[in-house]
Amino acid sequence: MPSRDDAGLDLPVHSVRARNLAGDTENRIHEDSVARQHGFAGGLVAGITTYAYMARPAVERWGAGWLEGGEFRVRLEAPVYDGDALTVHAGIQRDGDGDERMVIEARNARGVVCGRGEARARRRLDPADVAGPGAHVEPPADRPPITRDALAAAGPLGARARTFRADRAAEFLDAIDDPAAVFREGPAHPGWVVFDANQVLAQNFVMGPWIHVETHATHLALIGDGDRVSMRGSVAELFERKGHEFVVLDLVSVAERDGAVLPVARFRHTAIYRLAPR
Repeated sequence: MPSRDDAGLDLPVHSVRARNLAGDTENRIHEDSVARQHGFAGGLVAGITTYAYMARPAVERWGAGWLEGGEFRVRLEAPVYDGDALTVHAGIQRDGDGDERMVIEARNARGVVCGRGEARARRRLDPADVAGPGAHVEPPADRPPITRDALAAAGPLGARARTFRADRAAEFLDAIDDPAAVFREGPAHPGWVVFDANQVLAQNFVMGPWIHVETHATHLALIGDGDRVSMRGSVAELFERKGHEFVVLDLVSVAERDGAVLPVARFRHTAIYRLAPR
């Protein structure tokens, strides 16, 4: 049933038990002891996992076609821990021209908003969104330590390519507890797509504990079975806030298909690459 929400988020509410799927990764912010050193209650659930949870109401509203020109922006505002009971709330608003805009919130059991999102079924694309992505760049064999100077001097960034296999799509969907039938045999779920955006920093630099805080995605095309997908882009912005050092990446995800290179998504991806000392 639709929820009754004072914020007007009256679409059906989805509940999920958060899972820390990144506990064995190089980023030790997902490990309990390291996260506690930085003031958290335990290892953090990855931002891309919360992002995937929050995509569900948009997919239910607009289907897989949302990934052929839709938009999704998520800001992660509070920690999510393994085992947290999250509820995802959403509601529809309309712009002056009648276009639908979905507002989405992920809340924990205490009612804290852990993530805020906004989705559009279709946006008016800027030519830059579909510009040629340039040549693929392999990550360096010897990654430099991440510093502000290293980021400022970085040239084109890349990540190792992955091939999407429709017969394995259910593995990802089961991990995020998403029953959406539309992704069971492909195309790729938006959470699968954003995973590569989150890998760019770690594949190009030696990182300490770091935190994904925001992603603004413009979807351009579906990723289908057998597509070889890679990410490429550059550092767009560096800034400091409350002692944390942030980086913003401008990224394009491309699929190699039938001898052609097709842009499938553009991301503006923000992370804290150096946490303020405690």
